[in-house]
Amino acid sequence: MESPYVCLSHCWGSGQSIPVTKKSNYADQLGGIAWETLPQTFQDAVVFARKLQIRYMWIDSLCIVQDDRSDWAENTANMASVYQNGYLTLAATSAEDSRGGLFYAGHSSEVAFRRKLPHFSDMESGHSTQRNKSAAGFPLLKRAWIYQERLLSPRILHFTHHELLWECLEGSICQCLLGSEPFSPSDSPVSPSRSPSSPGRINHLPQDCSIGLDGSDEASRLIAWHNILVKYSKLTITYHTDRLSALSGIAQQFGRPYASQYLAGMWKEQICYDLIWISLDAGSSPRPLNWSVPSWSWASIEGAV
Repeated sequence: MESPYVCLSHCWGSGQSIPVTKKSNYADQLGGIAWETLPQTFQDAVVFARKLQIRYMWIDSLCIVQDDRSDWAENTANMASVYQNGYLTLAATSAEDSRGGLFYAGHSSEVAFRRKLPHFSDMESGHSTQRNKSAAGFPLLKRAWIYQERLLSPRILHFTHHELLWECLEGSICQCLLGSEPFSPSDSPVSPSRSPSSPGRINHLPQDCSIGLDGSDEASRLIAWHNILVKYSKLTITYHTDRLSALSGIAQQFGRPYASQYLAGMWKEQICYDLIWISLDAGSSPRPLNWSVPSWSWASIEGAV
């Protein structure tokens, strides 16, 4: 029986150094990593995992040899498996970098009168001002790499400034209950008969993104993929060359039921429709130099489509 492990979803941050595994320190890392060298978010995640009596943890900066291109490519290709098979994903949702930690004082002491606490649902619905305020409170959810980590994980516990929020296949619930959303079987991206460990599933996808994953008609599949791209392309990414890699886990699971051929962010079977994309930032979406993605792909530009 394989041992359970916890995944950590976090923002690396900018202008700071976080512990990473490289070729030069790989052997030393296998021997152990000094506790004091771990940033607050990593330490909090270890403490939480120990409370759950789980010995193992996946942290991307430590588990991938960052300056080894072959190791990076191999692990990127396995991202779907890593997050889907994890027992739980801990998300440092309100931390802008790895120093922010998971735990915040006052989770249960703050009382808000006539002021709704920010919720994830506000980011995709409601007034634009409300969406912007909510996005500011959840910097993790603005990152492109985090998109597939969130969608592929079977269970996620979000740590925010105001409260904890739980997401799983059955629904989502927060401490104040205002952002709680139960899922009905018709909303689930997984057919009721499918085993939770089945490799063809994608979790947490909104209904408009999840239809078409289990053999639905071609039109439903087309709409689902386009909705995924619309949401994903709005997110920020440090290196544009990672734009397709950060979506590869979702693409792998999306194409599995159809044995489809994936072509630079598009599908061969619906290529005529996938080619009909436009930039939402006309005039400010340059094509990066030395980027090998063909110009007919949405991934060839920076910005939302």
